[in-house]
Parts: sequence; structure tokens; C-alpha cells
Amino acid sequence: MSDPFNTLLLVDDEPNILSALRRVFRKEGYEVVTAQSAADGFARLEERPIGVVVSDHRMPEMTGVQFLKEVRRRWPQTVRAILSGYAEPESIVSAVNEAGIAKFLTKPWGDDDLRGTVKECFAAYRLGAESYRLSRDLAERNNDLATLNLRLESAVRELKEKQEEIELAVTAMTETLASLQETADPFFRGHAEKVRDLSRAMARALDLPAEDRWTIETAALLMDLGSVGIDPALRRSQRVLSEDDKAQIRRHPEIGAGVLSLIPRFAGVARIVRHHHEHYDGSGYPEGTAGEAIPIGSRILALADAYHAMASDRPHRPRRPHDEILKALRDQRGRQFDPTLTDVLVSVVSPLTPALSPCGREGESNG
Repeated sequence: MSDPFNTLLLVDDEPNILSALRRVFRKEGYEVVTAQSAADGFARLEERPIGVVVSDHRMPEMTGVQFLKEVRRRWPQTVRAILSGYAEPESIVSAVNEAGIAKFLTKPWGDDDLRGTVKECFAAYRLGAESYRLSRDLAERNNDLATLNLRLESAVRELKEKQEEIELAVTAMTETLASLQETADPFFRGHAEKVRDLSRAMARALDLPAEDRWTIETAALLMDLGSVGIDPALRRSQRVLSEDDKAQIRRHPEIGAGVLSLIPRFAGVARIVRHHHEHYDGSGYPEGTAGEAIPIGSRILALADAYHAMASDRPHRPRRPHDEILKALRDQRGRQFDPTLTDVLVSVVSPLTPALSPCGREGESNG
């Protein structure tokens, strides 16, 4: 197959002119194709890819401008040049405007000028071919990108739908577990929601990420889930508890965390629940973890739980005044509670106080 980067078509109705033109390019290394009419020229173009066409202007069937105009329409990448014995300005303008002529040559020609002109035409053809290739590749890549974007949009929609389904399932699961927690001990009713509200306010004051806030709020709702495994009579007992009784009650963070850890989405929730009875000075349970080694969510829950427990009426004592509660919490700064978080609670608790109390719950606030 012909190489269009090296194939030259010469069109002239006079055989001796064609012979002279062929001799000019004999040593230039081109594949030279000739045609003696416009129709013959079209036939040559249909047979093989051709990079450059040089046509005579005055031909009997149609003028060179008319011929090259049709070449432009059918083979737009082919570079076109016209050879004429007449150099009228209107002919030049017509050739450029109508046929997109790259070069206008006059007869008689100079061989070196003609060779140089054709060489420039092939350079223009190579440039145009490369530009076309790049445009085509860009169009293909744009199409691929558009297809990829459509697939990505579809995947995002599906992921969003699945995420919404997962969130609904998680919400339903949380509500079910919270209901189970309240069923085990009616005194829990309402307490978890109040602790959640206060924990949420503290998390927002700390500007924690949304995912962390969700984890803390969910842990607040489920922090006493482990009490399902504790004898309700023991939790409601007003007698002095033995060490064995206290040990049983203190198992509830581990029991609750064990249940929640079975649910992948609740891994972070389980960790907070497990440690929400740890003390800042390391005297808490179940592991005696201290300071900032205690998850921040657990430290927040410890404060919110203690505050609302003291702000609630109990069978064995009435709720405590707000100022007295704050003093009790401050007294435990650096011991039971994180000092910084204690200050955060104090800063947010006043506007929340009406919404947080009262609520009855049996048992001590810290187990």
C-alpha cells in the first residue's frame, strides 16, 4: 500500500508536461502518480492514499480549482497545489478561497523552486496528519473519559443507595439494641437520649469530625447495653452491695462491648462503651486505663453520664442542684474526669440543662 507521506499526484492534460514534471522528481524519492484529467485524478485518489496533489489549472473537463475543490471535499487531509500559466490575482484568490490551495505555482517553473514547494507541501501534510491523529486520540480519550464519568456517576449512585440502606439498617439496629437495653431495666428509659444530647454538644464544641460524633452519640445510646446480662434485681437493689455484687455490675461495659464488637459498623462504638467507666487517674474499670489512653469518646460519655445521673431523681435520693453538680464534677478534675473535657462540659451544660433533666435511673452514676 502506498505511503501517503511519500506519494505525489501530478495532474495535467498535456502528456509532455507530465513527463517533464516526473523528471523533476525522479531523484527525490517520491512515489509519483500521474493523471491526464480530473476524472483520472479522482480515480488515482480512490486507489491509494496520496499526501500531495499538484494540478494544472486549465484543463478541458474542469479547471484545476474545480478539481482541487472536490479533492478538498473528499480528501480533506491531502495538501493541494495548483500549477498555472496565468497568474491573475483573481485566479489566486479563487484557488485559495474555494479549494484551500496551499501553494500557487506558475509556468514555466523553476525545478528547484518546484521541488522546494512540493517538499513544503509534504511537511504540511505530515503536520496535518499528526494534528489529525492527536485530535482523533483526544476525541477517543474524551469519549473514554465521558464513558468513565458515566460509570463513575452510576457507581456513586449505587454506592449512595447502598450507603443509605446501610445507614437505615444501622439506625434500626441501634434502636433495637437501645430498646432491648430499656426493656432490661426501665430506669434506663430516657437517660441514654439525655446523655447522647450532652455528648453531642461536647463533641461539637470540640469540633470533632462527623464520623467521630456519630460514633460517640451511638455509644451514648448503647453504653448500658451490657446491663442486659446483669441481674436487674441487683442493679435496683438499695442494700449495701458486696464486692461480688459490684464485680458483677462492673462487667456490663465488657458485656456490652462484646455484643457490639460482633457488628463491624459498631467497632468504634464498642471501644467507647468498653472504656466509658475508666477514670482519668487510672482507678476506673475494666482495665484501669488512664489519661488520654482512654478513648476521647469514653471520656466524654463518663462526664455526660455522671452529670445526668446527678441531675435525675432517684428512688434513694432527689436530683442535685445544678451548681452542686458542677462543683462535684470540678472536684474530680484530673481524678475521675479529664480536666479539659470537664471544662468543656461546664461551658455547654447551662443552655442544655432544661432539656437534660429530669430522668430517673436506679443505680450509681459510675457503676
